[in-house]
Amino acid sequence: MNGMTRAIVAGCVAVMGGILGGCSSTNSLEGKVVAGNASIVTVVDSTDERVSGPGIAGAKVVLRSRSTGLSDQILGTVTTNERGEFTLKVAGGTISQQLVVEATAPDHTVANGAIYIWPTNKRGLVVLRSMTASNATKPTNPATAAYINGESGE
Repeated sequence: MNGMTRAIVAGCVAVMGGILGGCSSTNSLEGKVVAGNASIVTVVDSTDERVSGPGIAGAKVVLRSRSTGLSDQILGTVTTNERGEFTLKVAGGTISQQLVVEATAPDHTVANGAIYIWPTNKRGLVVLRSMTASNATKPTNPATAAYINGESGE
């Protein structure tokens, strides 16, 4: 093999390694659960004042893939830290992949929303409304309800 052929082969190997390596990448989705007037899921800039404000410790956050006509697959579950922050890892996800985030905490209504994987300069923001007898809700997905109730075996 001459020098030119070796250079071409080395270049092709490097390009293929980058492509295949990208297929197995993991996205770390950082977010925060906070108290508010309505239960919602959204994506905000990392500089949003709610991201640096107080959060809800011990909230359970479930991330599911959005599928068509089938049950959504749970991709990850996490409990927020003392500041209400969470990080979920999604293997091989892309920014065009639609996901469902569902979160709950004691004495708060459930937040459930479809989102897309957000870039590193953004944060997932889950707002949970304080629960009263008139506005109480339950998780909408049976798998999420089972996880929250400790029945999923995870």
